[in-house]
Amino acid sequence: MKTISTLEDALTMELENLYSSEEKLRDSFSKIERVIHSEELRDIIHRYTESCDNKRLKIQRVFGYLHHEPHLCSSHVIDELIAESVRRLKFAQDPDVQEQILINCLERIITYKTCTYEASLRYAQELDLDIAADQLMGIIQWERKTKKELTDLSAHLFNIKDYVA
Repeated sequence: MKTISTLEDALTMELENLYSSEEKLRDSFSKIERVIHSEELRDIIHRYTESCDNKRLKIQRVFGYLHHEPHLCSSHVIDELIAESVRRLKFAQDPDVQEQILINCLERIITYKTCTYEASLRYAQELDLDIAADQLMGIIQWERKTKKELTDLSAHLFNIKDYVA
Protein backbone atom coordinates (compact mmCIF):
# COMPACT_ATOMS: atom_id res chain seq x y z
CA MET A 1 0.00 0.00 0.00
CA LYS A 2 1.17 3.50 -0.80
CA THR A 3 1.99 6.04 1.86
CA ILE A 4 -0.90 8.34 2.67
CA SER A 5 0.41 11.74 3.67
CA THR A 6 -2.40 14.06 2.60
CA LEU A 7 -6.14 14.10 2.13
CA GLU A 8 -5.48 14.07 -1.60
CA ASP A 9 -3.54 10.81 -1.15
CA ALA A 10 -6.45 9.41 0.87
CA LEU A 11 -8.93 10.48 -1.80
CA THR A 12 -6.78 8.98 -4.55
CA MET A 13 -6.52 5.68 -2.68
CA GLU A 14 -10.30 5.48 -2.14
CA LEU A 15 -11.01 6.37 -5.76
CA GLU A 16 -8.59 3.75 -7.10
CA ASN A 17 -10.31 1.17 -4.92
CA LEU A 18 -13.74 2.24 -6.19
CA TYR A 19 -12.57 2.44 -9.79
CA SER A 20 -11.35 -1.16 -9.64
CA SER A 21 -14.42 -2.28 -7.70
CA GLU A 22 -16.83 -0.96 -10.31
CA GLU A 23 -15.10 -2.99 -13.02
CA LYS A 24 -15.10 -6.16 -10.92
CA LEU A 25 -18.77 -5.73 -10.01
CA ARG A 26 -19.78 -5.12 -13.61
CA ASP A 27 -18.03 -8.28 -14.75
CA SER A 28 -19.21 -10.48 -11.86
CA PHE A 29 -22.83 -9.41 -11.62
CA SER A 30 -23.44 -9.37 -15.37
CA LYS A 31 -22.72 -13.13 -15.24
CA ILE A 32 -24.95 -13.66 -12.20
CA GLU A 33 -27.75 -11.67 -13.84
CA ARG A 34 -28.30 -14.50 -16.34
CA VAL A 35 -29.37 -17.05 -13.72
CA ILE A 36 -31.94 -14.86 -11.98
CA HIS A 37 -35.57 -15.91 -12.38
CA SER A 38 -37.24 -12.71 -11.21
CA GLU A 39 -37.63 -10.27 -14.08
CA GLU A 40 -37.65 -7.35 -11.65
CA LEU A 41 -34.44 -8.41 -9.90
CA ARG A 42 -32.77 -9.13 -13.23
CA ASP A 43 -33.71 -5.62 -14.37
CA ILE A 44 -32.29 -4.01 -11.22
CA ILE A 45 -29.03 -5.96 -11.53
CA HIS A 46 -28.79 -5.20 -15.24
CA ARG A 47 -29.20 -1.47 -14.63
CA TYR A 48 -26.72 -1.66 -11.78
CA THR A 49 -24.05 -3.39 -13.85
CA GLU A 50 -24.59 -0.93 -16.69
CA SER A 51 -24.18 1.97 -14.24
CA CYS A 52 -20.70 0.71 -13.29
CA ASP A 53 -19.24 2.19 -16.48
CA ASN A 54 -20.92 5.54 -15.79
CA LYS A 55 -19.52 5.52 -12.25
CA ARG A 56 -16.05 4.74 -13.57
CA LEU A 57 -16.37 7.68 -15.98
CA LYS A 58 -17.31 10.01 -13.11
CA ILE A 59 -14.36 8.68 -11.08
CA GLN A 60 -12.08 9.35 -14.06
CA ARG A 61 -13.34 12.94 -14.09
CA VAL A 62 -12.50 13.29 -10.40
CA PHE A 63 -9.03 11.94 -11.14
CA GLY A 64 -8.76 14.63 -13.81
CA TYR A 65 -9.37 17.33 -11.18
CA LEU A 66 -6.61 15.72 -9.12
CA HIS A 67 -4.27 15.56 -12.14
CA HIS A 68 -3.89 11.86 -11.51
CA GLU A 69 -4.41 8.87 -13.80
CA PRO A 70 -6.66 6.12 -12.43
CA HIS A 71 -4.90 2.84 -11.74
CA LEU A 72 -6.50 -0.50 -11.18
CA CYS A 73 -5.69 -1.77 -7.74
CA SER A 74 -6.51 -4.67 -5.53
CA SER A 75 -9.76 -4.17 -3.65
CA HIS A 76 -9.77 -7.04 -1.20
CA VAL A 77 -13.08 -6.11 0.44
CA ILE A 78 -14.98 -6.11 -2.87
CA ASP A 79 -13.18 -9.27 -3.98
CA GLU A 80 -14.29 -11.03 -0.80
CA LEU A 81 -17.85 -9.68 -0.96
CA ILE A 82 -18.19 -10.89 -4.56
CA ALA A 83 -16.67 -14.28 -3.71
CA GLU A 84 -18.99 -14.65 -0.73
CA SER A 85 -21.99 -13.78 -2.91
CA VAL A 86 -21.04 -16.46 -5.42
CA ARG A 87 -20.45 -19.04 -2.66
CA ARG A 88 -23.82 -18.36 -1.06
CA LEU A 89 -25.62 -18.57 -4.39
CA LYS A 90 -24.05 -21.96 -5.15
CA PHE A 91 -25.45 -23.46 -1.96
CA ALA A 92 -28.98 -22.10 -2.35
CA GLN A 93 -31.16 -24.67 -4.09
CA ASP A 94 -34.47 -22.83 -4.27
CA PRO A 95 -34.65 -19.97 -6.84
CA ASP A 96 -36.62 -17.76 -4.42
CA VAL A 97 -34.02 -18.27 -1.72
CA GLN A 98 -31.27 -17.58 -4.26
CA GLU A 99 -32.87 -14.28 -5.15
CA GLN A 100 -33.20 -13.21 -1.51
CA ILE A 101 -29.57 -14.13 -0.91
CA LEU A 102 -28.49 -12.21 -3.98
CA ILE A 103 -30.48 -9.16 -2.91
CA ASN A 104 -28.87 -9.26 0.53
CA CYS A 105 -25.38 -9.73 -0.92
CA LEU A 106 -25.81 -6.84 -3.32
CA GLU A 107 -27.20 -4.63 -0.55
CA ARG A 108 -24.08 -5.47 1.51
CA ILE A 109 -21.84 -4.47 -1.39
CA ILE A 110 -23.75 -1.25 -2.01
CA THR A 111 -23.56 -0.33 1.67
CA TYR A 112 -19.79 -0.78 1.65
CA LYS A 113 -19.40 1.20 -1.56
CA THR A 114 -21.70 3.99 -0.38
CA CYS A 115 -19.61 4.37 2.77
CA THR A 116 -16.44 4.56 0.66
CA TYR A 117 -17.98 7.06 -1.76
CA GLU A 118 -19.15 9.17 1.20
CA ALA A 119 -15.61 9.21 2.64
CA SER A 120 -14.32 10.27 -0.79
CA LEU A 121 -16.95 13.00 -0.92
CA ARG A 122 -15.83 14.35 2.47
CA TYR A 123 -12.20 14.40 1.29
CA ALA A 124 -13.18 16.21 -1.92
CA GLN A 125 -15.23 18.75 0.02
CA GLU A 126 -12.37 19.39 2.45
CA LEU A 127 -10.05 19.90 -0.53
CA ASP A 128 -12.56 22.37 -2.04
CA LEU A 129 -13.00 20.19 -5.12
CA ASP A 130 -16.61 21.23 -5.66
CA ILE A 131 -17.04 19.76 -9.14
CA ALA A 132 -15.44 16.50 -8.02
CA ALA A 133 -17.75 16.47 -4.99
CA ASP A 134 -20.75 16.90 -7.31
CA GLN A 135 -19.60 13.87 -9.35
CA LEU A 136 -19.29 11.77 -6.19
CA MET A 137 -22.67 12.93 -4.87
CA GLY A 138 -24.26 11.77 -8.12
CA ILE A 139 -22.75 8.31 -7.66
CA ILE A 140 -23.91 8.16 -4.03
CA GLN A 141 -27.45 8.96 -5.14
CA TRP A 142 -27.34 6.11 -7.71
CA GLU A 143 -26.11 3.70 -5.04
CA ARG A 144 -28.83 4.73 -2.58
CA LYS A 145 -31.52 4.46 -5.25
CA THR A 146 -30.47 0.92 -6.15
CA LYS A 147 -30.31 -0.11 -2.49
CA LYS A 148 -33.84 1.20 -1.95
CA GLU A 149 -35.08 -0.70 -5.01
CA LEU A 150 -33.49 -3.89 -3.68
CA THR A 151 -34.89 -3.36 -0.18
CA ASP A 152 -38.37 -2.73 -1.59
CA LEU A 153 -38.14 -5.80 -3.82
CA SER A 154 -36.97 -7.96 -0.92
CA ALA A 155 -39.88 -6.77 1.23
CA HIS A 156 -42.25 -7.48 -1.67
CA LEU A 157 -40.85 -10.98 -2.21
CA PHE A 158 -41.16 -11.70 1.51
CA ASN A 159 -44.62 -10.10 1.56
CA ILE A 160 -43.55 -7.76 4.33
CA LYS A 161 -46.03 -4.98 4.93
CA ASP A 162 -44.96 -1.54 6.11
CA TYR A 163 -41.23 -2.27 5.89
CA VAL A 164 -39.15 0.76 6.75
CA ALA A 165 -35.59 0.93 5.43
